[in-house]
Amino acid sequence: RPVIFKYRKFSYAGGGYQIIQQVITDVTKKPFWSVMKTHIIDPLKLADTTARIIKPAIYKDIHVYQETAAAGVWSSISDLLIISHDLAKSYQTNTGIILKKKYARQIMTLPQPADYPYALGCIIENGPNGKIFGHDGNNYRFRSRLKMSVNGTGSISLFHTDVQFNDSV
Repeated sequence: RPVIFKYRKFSYAGGGYQIIQQVITDVTKKPFWSVMKTHIIDPLKLADTTARIIKPAIYKDIHVYQETAAAGVWSSISDLLIISHDLAKSYQTNTGIILKKKYARQIMTLPQPADYPYALGCIIENGPNGKIFGHDGNNYRFRSRLKMSVNGTGSISLFHTDVQFNDSV
């Protein structure tokens, strides 16, 4: 039986995404990458995204994560823009492909009280032209940063580096 705890304090844990990945696998009886392909990659026509566990040939020393939902989805800036624009469209007009408006809004709603601006998978900020959502990725030798306003403008950066991000980047 699930136990629900009232929100107390933010603490990111990739293990939570691993649990979600396992629930998706158990419920659908399909590998996580297959569910991602069916429900996200194919409908959005993402050309450079995979959730399969791979080891790109150009990097000999990368770490391959088994935790696909938390750290193992490979993508390009172009595909991340498609995903972000679809989420923004769902949030604003309910015309996105992947989510209905109510779910996009739920993803971007901070729990209360909010000691850290992290909603359901997105960092949330209030910008001069409305809400901004984003997500940072920090895996061994790879860094990413996505910030997108709900009106569809924003930036995405992907790095192959050992340097850690901080708030001044």
